Amino acid sequence: MCSFNSSRRISRLRSFCILCAINVIFLTALYSGYCAYRSLKLYNHIKKPVRGLSGRVYRADPMLGFAPVPGSRGAHLLPPKPDIPIQYDNDGFRVPQGSPTPEGRTRLRPLVLALGCSYTYGDACNAEDTFVWRVGRLVHGSSINAGGCGYALTHMLLLARTLIPRYKPDYVLIQYSPWLVPRGQSYFAPSYYGKVTNPFFAETPTGIGVHRPVFMPIVFDLPFDRYKKSPETFSDFASFLVRVGLPLHAYEDFNMLVFFVKRRAGHIPLPARDSSAIMKAAYNELVNIARDAGARPFIIALSDGIKPLTIPEEIHTLGIPVVNAYAELMGRLPEPTTEYYARAYVHWNDSNPPEVIDAHPNPLAHEIIAEAIIAAMQDQAGKRRIQPGPPPLSRNENGYGHSEYLDTSSPPPAVIPAPLPIVTGGLCFSNRPDNSSLIAQKAAPPASYPYDINFQRGSDE
Repeated sequence: MCSFNSSRRISRLRSFCILCAINVIFLTALYSGYCAYRSLKLYNHIKKPVRGLSGRVYRADPMLGFAPVPGSRGAHLLPPKPDIPIQYDNDGFRVPQGSPTPEGRTRLRPLVLALGCSYTYGDACNAEDTFVWRVGRLVHGSSINAGGCGYALTHMLLLARTLIPRYKPDYVLIQYSPWLVPRGQSYFAPSYYGKVTNPFFAETPTGIGVHRPVFMPIVFDLPFDRYKKSPETFSDFASFLVRVGLPLHAYEDFNMLVFFVKRRAGHIPLPARDSSAIMKAAYNELVNIARDAGARPFIIALSDGIKPLTIPEEIHTLGIPVVNAYAELMGRLPEPTTEYYARAYVHWNDSNPPEVIDAHPNPLAHEIIAEAIIAAMQDQAGKRRIQPGPPPLSRNENGYGHSEYLDTSSPPPAVIPAPLPIVTGGLCFSNRPDNSSLIAQKAAPPASYPYDINFQRGSDE
């Protein structure tokens, strides 16, 4: 009798194990199919001529979530326009293509250090066309562009704590834009694909602090570039699935599950929600860091042309110059509207009719922003103008291109591209790819704007 009962227990255990194995196999097959489906969508996306990046110019970073790879080269893809080169020096700062790398911390003085998102970085522009590079040239010195695509106020604060004491710049340009605080209240940065984590503001017993990213992103370690121009075949997709799709989705799904469990258990705090308190604490610390290093801080107010920019009281009470570059841009237009802003200051292609391919500030906008910054520096120094710096370099000489603009006492109006259509309909460009994206619909038919203008703000920002 005892032997019979033992046999029955063994039989039930065997049946249970077989049932569990069948369920595991079924769930694994189901999950693999789901990963394959998502991988196919991603595969089809990267095969199209869409906005993005080429080259491994970013890496996962435990403090920032993601950061430039020092000494790397790549390109911004803006089809159908030519690619925009990306080059980082050995310290991880953006420089014009072919620029010599400064040795260690020896940089030409006066030194300008800029903090911000893709608007400061100069997304869709050559490095030499950005306002940061222009200002460095115009003060007869050099610049450090620490702006980053997709960066938030948290990134700016963390970088300031490290870079300003290290390089002791003469000027610090601190971007203010309405989206920088909300980005710092999110666990994730805007991204073309994959989960890119953010440092975020969180409540602490002593006030508002910066919490490290919830996990390290993997998207920068996968060989996407290998498949962007390869033949679109079944074997190519199978290789993409094994090398990119399955590792990406398995890693992110597992880490997202751990993230949700930890957040539910209270091990990961919720982002701080008091935007005013965040702004006051973060910008005050940025200003204090700059002053402690002997630098002159300036706030650079930038926006996207979609709605008027109101500079908050928390910024005005910092007691430092506020350069309302956005107001300067709008003041150069025939009318301060989204329509004219788009015609003058975003990136268009050469098709007929022209098409918006990126909504970040174009070289003309960066030139005007630089003029406004120089004027503020002159005012602070009690001068009307600065002496001309080195003459502009031809792009044929060293790959650089600089404009001549020094006297800002009588700023010229922006040059509005004449051929661009102005008809009723929809100028549709999304200037921020996250949940706070704004859509402008004012300047040209929807058919003229087929491109997704998301991120690299974003890699912007």
